[in-house]
Amino acid sequence: MSFKYHYAIVLMALFILNFDLHAQELGRFSGDVNLNLNIYERDTLINASGNSLYDNLKSGGESWLSLNYSRGTLEAGLRFDLYLNSNRIFPNNDYSEQGIGNWFIKKKIQKLTLTGGYFYDQFGSGSIFRANEQRLLGIDKAILGMKAEYELNDQIYVRAFMGKQKFLFELSPAFIKGINAEAFYSIKNLNLSPGITVVNRTLDAPVIQNIADAINLLPLAERFVPQYNIYSASFYNTLNAGKFDWFFEYGIKSNEAVNTIGNQWEDLKGNFFYSTLSYAERGLGITLQAKRTQNFIHRTNPLELVLQNNVMFNTLPAINKEHTTRLLTRYNAQALELDEVAITADLIFNPQKRFKLDYLKGYTFQFSFSNISNLKLDSLYFREFFAEIDIQKPKSPWKIHAGIQVLDYNQALYEQKGKWVNSLVPSTEIIYKINRKTALRFEGEYQMLQRKTRFKEGFDAVLFKQDRNDWLNALLELTISPHWSFAVTDMYNINPADEDMIEDVNILKQHFYGVFATYNYKSNKFSLFYGKRVDGIVCSGGVCRYEPAFSGLQFQLSSSF
Repeated sequence: MSFKYHYAIVLMALFILNFDLHAQELGRFSGDVNLNLNIYERDTLINASGNSLYDNLKSGGESWLSLNYSRGTLEAGLRFDLYLNSNRIFPNNDYSEQGIGNWFIKKKIQKLTLTGGYFYDQFGSGSIFRANEQRLLGIDKAILGMKAEYELNDQIYVRAFMGKQKFLFELSPAFIKGINAEAFYSIKNLNLSPGITVVNRTLDAPVIQNIADAINLLPLAERFVPQYNIYSASFYNTLNAGKFDWFFEYGIKSNEAVNTIGNQWEDLKGNFFYSTLSYAERGLGITLQAKRTQNFIHRTNPLELVLQNNVMFNTLPAINKEHTTRLLTRYNAQALELDEVAITADLIFNPQKRFKLDYLKGYTFQFSFSNISNLKLDSLYFREFFAEIDIQKPKSPWKIHAGIQVLDYNQALYEQKGKWVNSLVPSTEIIYKINRKTALRFEGEYQMLQRKTRFKEGFDAVLFKQDRNDWLNALLELTISPHWSFAVTDMYNINPADEDMIEDVNILKQHFYGVFATYNYKSNKFSLFYGKRVDGIVCSGGVCRYEPAFSGLQFQLSSSF
């Protein structure tokens, strides 16, 4: 750690000690701490081996400590980041470093608010600019620079910034600038919230030279001059009219050198459209979403791959349904930058509330459909049908949830392996409330792959194998409010397969079991897990990352003050 980092930490510590006795008079301190610790247990059967974490180091983790100070119109903050043999950033490799990961000073002067240092923000849906943090996915896309926010009046609000995007303890050489204006208007029962955004990214000379060298390897007729600057603009609006809410956003992007599929460089401009329409009344809710994306790439460096998505200074929204259980989330669709058309429809229906059907009191039905394809609509990427029912009778200690998922997933596109996955997943969740503070929850799922082949050829069809074939997943959780939670779980590869397996080679059935314990006390949370987890893709809001297999012990601590 450099001297300036030590000096900043000592300065903040002295600042805290100096004002601790007079906190009520001179301001307010707050903060939080997060700590993750992994102890690795080598297991060659599930591929939890073959790297330094399991073979040599045996342990690792990361921690973040944030301190914030506010007094009147002044705010300041500092965050210390620590990585020791961590796999949070590079899933199969260890990373060790420490230092100041974030600091800022924010001051409001009448209608003007100024921020210097690191900041997070989002314009519109985030399709053009989004600086955000998702620690569980190893993402921290803060901007180091200056931001100004100004309230022109009660209806119009303007933001502008300039700076560079961070990656760990370094900064991208690209320079990013943006401006955004939002307004709010109300006419009787009609509310309008329009917004407009313009963002510019400027590359440095070494990056442009590297791109030019790659372009010069192309045939003469396909060569072009790469641009230092790209410009993106979007217009969006939220309309609220009674029971209807409608949001749409349309964005365009100027020409840029883009490394497309097959490592082919092209000079492309892009566009993006996203809209969501919802209707809600007693006992009925309907949501429709649509998205069209064409060459809408926003990276600080076009030469970089999407390493943990930290090179992207935007986030394209995903519109397929987000699930929470392990098998329903095993195959998920990441938002695509080059070529995507997506639609989603969701419906929630409570017949008793809608039509006063007392014999269906306590029943709620939900249906969801998602379809993602290419722009020509002749190549399917992802399709999901999902239906579920919730039953909770008045005064009953039982709550029952049941659902079924029918999924078609282009694994070759989203994971660069295999071909297609066609699955059928029935699932259930049963909660029994023992008393006012204690509840028991059971969660069960069965995932059957090769759905189409099996329905045609029979359950034992082996004409086409998909990924690792069938899974069972079960979880039993005991919650003792307000402090304790205990759980045991097992994800079992009941009918294993491998598309690339050698004939007559037996593939072992595998258990990925786990034991959890969680303790909450006021603003403190302690979690402990021991067991094994299968490798796979983990997604959140359209941002995905590969998680390798895990075997061992995990401890997590989070606290705020």
